[in-house]
Amino acid sequence: MANDSIQSDPGGLTVLEQLGLDQNSDFSDSSVQQLLEEQRERIRREIRRELKIKEGAENLRRATTDKRNAQQVENQLRSSNRKLDDLHAQLQELDAHIVVKGGDENKDECPQSPGAESRTSAHRDRIAALERQLNIELKVKQGVENMIPIYANGSTKDKKMLQTAQQMLQDSKTKIDIIRMQIRKLCRPRSRMMTHRVTMTCAE
Repeated sequence: MANDSIQSDPGGLTVLEQLGLDQNSDFSDSSVQQLLEEQRERIRREIRRELKIKEGAENLRRATTDKRNAQQVENQLRSSNRKLDDLHAQLQELDAHIVVKGGDENKDECPQSPGAESRTSAHRDRIAALERQLNIELKVKQGVENMIPIYANGSTKDKKMLQTAQQMLQDSKTKIDIIRMQIRKLCRPRSRMMTHRVTMTCAE
């Protein structure tokens, strides 16, 4: 079980590695999903806490006139921004592997045993949920791509927004790749198993 505190410097480990998981882990397992959900909630709490620290530092920056204090505040703001970037990256990685429960899908034409039917339906739900997440992320990516040319041709003030948009685009591409990999992982071996199961059931 993961610790309650989120490591701001996890030694180069991804959030999955911090949880003892990797890309070969079975993310369809309910215990793994629970672990991811718990870690996501911890990260969200840490983000809220860090946002309060950042807000306090910004208020202090506006109020201070001492150069030394101002420099300390700037250092705190940079530290908070780095930590928030890291936490949001961890949150995105978790979101890409957390399966949203979907609605019921169409039943197979050939009858199956209740247990097999339940497993097949749950499997279809997981794939459908990932596909919905993928569609959302593709729309996000398209929106960011449309924003980048506007910021690129804008004023100096827009350069910061351009950097933010470019980072969002890279994050979105990474998340899309992860979701697609999860869909492929779920589809390939399961399709062979389902074909074999349906053939055996219909032959009875």
